[in-house]
Amino acid sequence: MRGTLAHPQDDTRLVEAWRDLLDRHARTTSALERSLHEHGLGVSEYEVLERLATGEKDERRMQDLAEAVHLSQSALSRVVARLEGDGLPCGRPTAPRQDGVP
Repeated sequence: MRGTLAHPQDDTRLVEAWRDLLDRHARTTSALERSLHEHGLGVSEYEVLERLATGEKDERRMQDLAEAVHLSQSALSRVVARLEGDGLPCGRPTAPRQDGVP
């Protein structure tokens, strides 16, 4: 394998650290999903609401918000529509301007 570490024990530690990170991420995400489910929200909805509530002004642009929450623009549009349909005041993010002006 190209670019491997010089010492096999370094590889082992790296793999162990990676597995530990994945395990902690999975446990945290599962706990968050359970808590949010009680409020009728999923992780994506929570991330969008959290970014809109606390994010910078430029994160209110649909493209920037989509990148920040790791969703496609169409997926983000569906999440925002779902939130608005549920009566949550998320304020629709603005679409990018067509004239190229930020």
